Amino acid sequence: MSQSVIQLLIDCKAVKVRYDSTVNDNGATKESATHLDCSYCNIQWKYMKTGAKPTKVTIVKHLSIHHMIEWTNLTSLYPILTMSLTPSPRNESSSRTTSIDSTDVSNCSSPLVRRSSSKRTASTSLTGVSDQTVYDEDHNKEEMSNTAIHDVVTGFALFNMSFTTAESPHFRKFIQSAAYLMQERGIYRRVLKQWTLEYASELRRKLLIFLTQPNFYCTLAVDGWTNVCGDKVWNVMIICKGVSYYWCSLVNHKSLEYMSAE
Repeated sequence: MSQSVIQLLIDCKAVKVRYDSTVNDNGATKESATHLDCSYCNIQWKYMKTGAKPTKVTIVKHLSIHHMIEWTNLTSLYPILTMSLTPSPRNESSSRTTSIDSTDVSNCSSPLVRRSSSKRTASTSLTGVSDQTVYDEDHNKEEMSNTAIHDVVTGFALFNMSFTTAESPHFRKFIQSAAYLMQERGIYRRVLKQWTLEYASELRRKLLIFLTQPNFYCTLAVDGWTNVCGDKVWNVMIICKGVSYYWCSLVNHKSLEYMSAE
């Protein structure tokens, strides 16, 4: 049951398998699975030393708590995932037995207490992925940090961002806000377009209120240029007290006289 759930999560791309390549003595290259990566954040689960996949408990718990929207979509498509959250009767009985027996053992000598207290955790408050993430036996905080560093450096190179951007308070606020939205609702191209248009309308409304103050005289300026597609682009600017405010862009091949007549 555990392996079938994990394989289903792999097939529907909720988690991804990470492979490491090794070269044998005869020169042959062998790829072996080492980690399962969460597709929605940078959390990883390491394979067992025997080569077995990580248990489903940690993976399912992480997805259902920290990626609720994606998990809801998955459970609606694959009802078997909902069953994976329901504990078996054997586990319930064993947990009741453990709670009864543990009352007769002191806190300092109980292996159950020692096991729960020695479980390694790491805080990821910056990314907003989780407040407390439990890793597998062989996983450690240093390895997670190295993976996160590699992802950040790759992102800076992939999206052509300068390193000085990392020291900007606006960039840090962007990272925190993006992590919050990824956890709450997700970020997609369609909603980004909608948010941009709504925010632009709000800024235009605030700009008009600002420019209607007494003794605020405005000049309407137009600048034309040709974009990479060969289209003529007219940028409309509002100039007030030596400051230029972008208003809109008009893309066509017609003259200013024709556009003003329209």
